[in-house]
Amino acid sequence: MYIDVYVVNKLKGLIRPFYVRYLNRIIPRKYFYSTKKYPFLGTSFPIPNHSVQLLEFWYGKDWRTPKSNAPSNDEDPRGTYLEKHCRFLFRPIHKIIK
Repeated sequence: MYIDVYVVNKLKGLIRPFYVRYLNRIIPRKYFYSTKKYPFLGTSFPIPNHSVQLLEFWYGKDWRTPKSNAPSNDEDPRGTYLEKHCRFLFRPIHKIIK
């Protein structure tokens, strides 16, 4: 058994109240508004209260079905428009407002 540990980072600019960053992914902050403690190997870790919805967002509705030969999310070259263009759209606006 193994466990993935994800560290999310705050974003800057106008999208900061609504999104967080994990690696090169932009994730709606709503999944991280509230957490609950989850026991694992004698230690409690904070996990999102709505972890199933986060897994559906991250992997799709069929997240419970293993996919052979599929790239991991951090290797997946696809992505949303926001993810691909965030640095061009929001950083300049942040600098102007600041």
